Amino acid sequence: MIRVLVGSRSSELENAIRSSASIELVGRVDPSHLSSSELSGDVLLIEVEDPNEHDWRALAELPIPVVVLLDSADSALISSALRSGIRGAISWDATPQE
Repeated sequence: MIRVLVGSRSSELENAIRSSASIELVGRVDPSHLSSSELSGDVLLIEVEDPNEHDWRALAELPIPVVVLLDSADSALISSALRSGIRGAISWDATPQE
């Protein structure tokens, strides 16, 4: 069981996580106001609305692994995030199984 903390303003992401038998939703945080003290779980899945406004390195330095959820599968953007230490990137088009 993977324990996921969600950084999103959308309930759609929470519903997708709840529909999976192998993923447990442990909470929700505001993606624009992340505090290390409120982070729990095995991974933070964070929705990135405008990737140009995010500090990938700061996200990668959080005390739990970070996976970003992006609107587009822009390979340059994904490469930049991964080089900064982000553990993974998922497109909004992905199915819950992915």
